[in-house]
Amino acid sequence: MLASFLSDVRFRLRAIFQRAAVERELDDEMRFHLERESEKNERRGLDTDEASRRARVAFGGVERAKEDARDGRGVRVFEMLMRDLRYALRGLRAHPGLTLAVVSTLALGIGANTAMFGVVDRLMFRAPAFLRDPASVNRINLAHTFRTKPLSGGSLEYKRYLDLIQGSSSIAASAAFYGDRFAIGSGEGAREMRVAAVSASYLGFFDAHPVIGRFIDSTDDAAPAGVQVVVIGNTFWKTQYGSRPDVIGRQRVAATSCRAARV
Repeated sequence: MLASFLSDVRFRLRAIFQRAAVERELDDEMRFHLERESEKNERRGLDTDEASRRARVAFGGVERAKEDARDGRGVRVFEMLMRDLRYALRGLRAHPGLTLAVVSTLALGIGANTAMFGVVDRLMFRAPAFLRDPASVNRINLAHTFRTKPLSGGSLEYKRYLDLIQGSSSIAASAAFYGDRFAIGSGEGAREMRVAAVSASYLGFFDAHPVIGRFIDSTDDAAPAGVQVVVIGNTFWKTQYGSRPDVIGRQRVAATSCRAARV
């Protein structure tokens, strides 16, 4: 069985990469069969021209027989694809302006789709960096109806989050978070940055430790208002504070809410 399979593979590869030689062999084979059929007709008393005509009729047409033989190779689809590709390349060479427009459009489309997939992958599919045990962590969205339309996701009040967690017996650990973009700083130094408001238990889901200072604890987010403190990322610490250890205790103004937070 293996020998038969390898022989079939070799035959198909030869039909693809040595097409001219295979076509010559096919022509020789067709000619051989037509000549034998013509000889039979001549032995029956027909003249040469009539014997050849009847041989071609009996054969069903030479070109049709060739097409049937090509189909038997099992590579007809590939041959049609290569023929269409050669035709397309000739057309592109003949119209370089159109070629440039097509290539540019494809490049922009592929680049835009790749960038969009990277964003969606980071936001929806890929687990956040340093997340402990991603397989057992899930994001909970509440479904509700707005103007007769079912909706899910969005934000909810902190008290509703507490009611949800206190009323559930199947959640081992929980954390609340809300992310948005805010203008951080004041005057010309203000810049828009991604900020997240999180509960004290949020950072406990990650295998990360503060370089200096500490993470948020339960006393910081105690009701009703908690304490306005922030945990800054390593990049922000380096770019905005030059990795100085005396950053703890400083204040940074959020221009959108005109509130100060202590690092």
